[in-house]
Order: sequence, then C-alpha cells, then structure tokens
Amino acid sequence: MHAKLTSFSFLCCKAGLVGIVVLRDATLVGGAVYMRASSLGWQWKSWSDFFNLDGTRPQKVEPLFISKVNTVFQLVLVAAALLQPEFGTPETQSYITYLSWLVATTTVASTIAYGAQHMGRLSSITRKS
Repeated sequence: MHAKLTSFSFLCCKAGLVGIVVLRDATLVGGAVYMRASSLGWQWKSWSDFFNLDGTRPQKVEPLFISKVNTVFQLVLVAAALLQPEFGTPETQSYITYLSWLVATTTVASTIAYGAQHMGRLSSITRKS
C-alpha cells in the first residue's frame, strides 16, 4: 500500500509540475500576443501582418536569465526522469524529486520576473504619457 501511495504522490507532483510549466508558457504566449496586438493598435490587415512574416515591424524578444536557467533545469529533469527506469536507484529518485522542486521554483520565479518586467514597461509608458 505504501508503494502505491508513494507512486501516486510522485505522479501527482509531476502532473502539478507539468501544469505549472504549461501554464507559465501559455501565459507567456498570451502576453506576447497581447503585446503584439497592442503595438499594432489592435488593427492589422492579415495574420501575416500580425505575425510580421515580411519583417517590416520587428520586435525583439529577449529571454530573462532566470528563464534560461529554468530551461536548463527542465531539460536536466527530463533527461534524469528518462534515465531513471534503466539506471536509477532510490537515491537518484530523491535527486529527481529535488530537481522537480527546483524546476517548480524557477518556473514560478520566471513567471514573476516576466510579470514584473511587463509591469515595469507599463509604468514607464504611463510616466511618458
């Protein structure tokens, strides 16, 4: 029974982690769409105009350092989880759990950092006008 409970809590933790990462990514995509639409004054002639396929209105996107760190941790976690069934031990399983918490923490930190960056841009725009 204990093994089933441990396995269940492990799977729930992973599902929650995937949810956090997907929610953060969906928020970033939604924010990018919002920023692009507002930069065009909420008016565009076609989807190619919106997505700037001809390159006439480029917008530079620079990932934050915490986001790059988060991506590295995510890739390491995926690699470790894929290798765990073949090469893992109970000790390496605990490392995967710690790494999962690290990924969750950096994902939340990245989300907050992007939110703070966006709010800073909004306040600077408000001050200018």
